[in-house]
Amino acid sequence: MLPGPVQEAIQQAIVDFEGQGISVLGLSHRSQRFQEMLHSAQTRLRALLGISEDYAVLFCGYGAALHFSALPLNLMPENGLAIYEMSGYWSDRAADEAEHFGQIWRFQSPFQMQAKARQEAHSMREQMLGKDIPAYIYYCSNETIDGIAWPSLPDCWYSEVPIPLVADMTSTILSKRIDVNAHGVICASAQKNMGITGLSVLIIRKDLLGQARSQTPRLLNYETLFETNSIPNTANVLSIFALEHMLIWIQQQGGLPKMEERAQLRSDLLYSFIDGSTLYLNDVPAELRSRTNVPFVLRDPVLTTGFLAGAEERGLLQLEGHRSRGGVRASLYNAMPLDGVVRLTEWMREFEQKQR
Repeated sequence: MLPGPVQEAIQQAIVDFEGQGISVLGLSHRSQRFQEMLHSAQTRLRALLGISEDYAVLFCGYGAALHFSALPLNLMPENGLAIYEMSGYWSDRAADEAEHFGQIWRFQSPFQMQAKARQEAHSMREQMLGKDIPAYIYYCSNETIDGIAWPSLPDCWYSEVPIPLVADMTSTILSKRIDVNAHGVICASAQKNMGITGLSVLIIRKDLLGQARSQTPRLLNYETLFETNSIPNTANVLSIFALEHMLIWIQQQGGLPKMEERAQLRSDLLYSFIDGSTLYLNDVPAELRSRTNVPFVLRDPVLTTGFLAGAEERGLLQLEGHRSRGGVRASLYNAMPLDGVVRLTEWMREFEQKQR
């Protein structure tokens, strides 16, 4: 979902870009104006996230799923090892892809374990590691399908040698304050909180560049992106334009503190209603619940189709759960107003009363 001002800026730019009589769709990616746009987006992203000059901010003409392959190609040596913290659907998909390029150890995320199980897992991991040092530790900050979010950073105690922490933050970036310096790499698709599809952002510590395998395709080589300032080929001008205007909008709204506050209000309202209901159920433990994706089911699954149909009649769209899970899922990204959640809970209440 895009904020109104960003949609309007895109609409205007498609018809007439800055009064030049051309569409932004026809703006050359080699033009001075596009270079300014690119620099503006990089600068604003650095300001919002507090990114130091130790990190490169790069824009990739593909989504986060292609980083599932690019990450091991850029960070893991031949016959190397990486740790993948398993928390749900997307971390599983990332590990599946990485296994094409090296040895992957899948560790169940400790925040999903009881204290005794965590201690046992700790001992097991130490025994497994021995003298092997992982090239990186990967985690997905928020599982959009499972509705699970990491409450804190993964434990990086595996070795006395510092191991880069790699995060897929597609669904949480710019929705809250984060510690960039705790990470070696952060990647995120743009279409959740940063604009439209066809673009991903890569934040990478500069000392991790230049380690790609020799067979790494040029457009997947992070050093190539760095050396060409994110323009190794024809850039997605419209996506960069949308990103810049999303960043402007976030800054105007009050930055990440305001985005975080709104995310908390939206999710608290919906979870509170679900928890007080006898018809709807979200079984994710409270401390692991996502602020951006709230999946839930109707205790009588037969009612799901009628619930979704009624929601659509009321302008509450795209609530069907992921095809792998079913049920219902409300996605509450930055542009979603609180009123959207209010209207959803009103329909949920109305539908529940009809079943009595």
